[in-house]
Amino acid sequence: MQVCNWNSDMMDRTQVLFIFLTSTILWLLFHVSVTCTVMVKGQSDQELEAYLKRLNKPAVKTMTNKDGEVIDCVDIYKQPALDHPLLKDHIVQMKPSFIPEVEEDLDNQTIDEPATQNIESCPPGTVPIRRTQMSDLRRVASLENFGRRNTNGGTIDQAGALKAGAGTYLGAKALINVWNIPVEPNEWSHSAIEISDAVSYYIEAGWITDGYGRTGCYNLLCPGFVQVSQKFAPGLIVHPLSTYNGSQFVLPITVYKDNTDLNWWLELKGEPVGYWPGKLFGGEDMRFQEARQVKWVGSVLNKRNKGHHTTTRMGSGYMSEEGWGKAAYFRSVFIFHPLNVVVPQSNVRLFATANHCYSVIWGGGGSILFYYGGPGGPYCA
Repeated sequence: MQVCNWNSDMMDRTQVLFIFLTSTILWLLFHVSVTCTVMVKGQSDQELEAYLKRLNKPAVKTMTNKDGEVIDCVDIYKQPALDHPLLKDHIVQMKPSFIPEVEEDLDNQTIDEPATQNIESCPPGTVPIRRTQMSDLRRVASLENFGRRNTNGGTIDQAGALKAGAGTYLGAKALINVWNIPVEPNEWSHSAIEISDAVSYYIEAGWITDGYGRTGCYNLLCPGFVQVSQKFAPGLIVHPLSTYNGSQFVLPITVYKDNTDLNWWLELKGEPVGYWPGKLFGGEDMRFQEARQVKWVGSVLNKRNKGHHTTTRMGSGYMSEEGWGKAAYFRSVFIFHPLNVVVPQSNVRLFATANHCYSVIWGGGGSILFYYGGPGGPYCA
């Protein structure tokens, strides 16, 4: 874990909470047609306990990992996803009908290593789910935000690569360089693959550091994402992490649509983690059957907490021009076309919405598509 310099009036908070609150976690986000139930301000401890009981499903086995996270092995048919009204009587598909074969390393050499999660595999027929604690509910700025992505009172700065307008897409993959970086309270910084119809629906997968610790409909806090893996769990801390001028680590993320079952699948390190059922997107019409836009992107929520641009960092926290071992990167980037044709990226454009705060440049050859990121700061904008 890399501990970076930070301004003094934030240090009291980050010293106590840094290891947990800004730990880097495997992260999912999706926008669907039905939102989850959220809580209102001023609820009692008894009401919170009742909410937790509904959220945390009965465990077949419970374990605690090295990071102190409590993980419940939950019957696959009692997982939170199946509380969604559109998934009543849903039959879990245990694996996709096919797994895309993609050449992982275009450099023909090992330049980084995969990050992973420190958990034991759950027994057959169960899936690992991080237990939500009372402290998770109390840690959010407002319980009304629990179950929703927080963007209130802020703007989202992004830097990355975009492919759009050249047909339809059925998935994408990348090796996403993973770091631990400080964020301001009530903000977040994430790096992810984002696939969308460019209108109403999107899914994202990647890593996040979060000033809340856990934020809303990320991961499994709202029903929808059906988990099938016995050894990977969205929302858990990942290890090891990249260091400045040191070893580099990546999350191998793949998101694609299975044309047989019409679900959108997530893979991590080549293993199916789970899927977003097609009927979540537009009900029985299943409107999100293909994507019109793909982003490989770093994003920061900038709430201008002190009246100026945030000091929340993106990527590694260093500008893209710093290059290998210093700036964060996306590499081995592929896109999936109809008929399950998997090809290296082409005709993508780089973009940065606040390029003096967070920049992006081409990788300069090999498998690295681009470097991105930056420190933000009061004067960058």
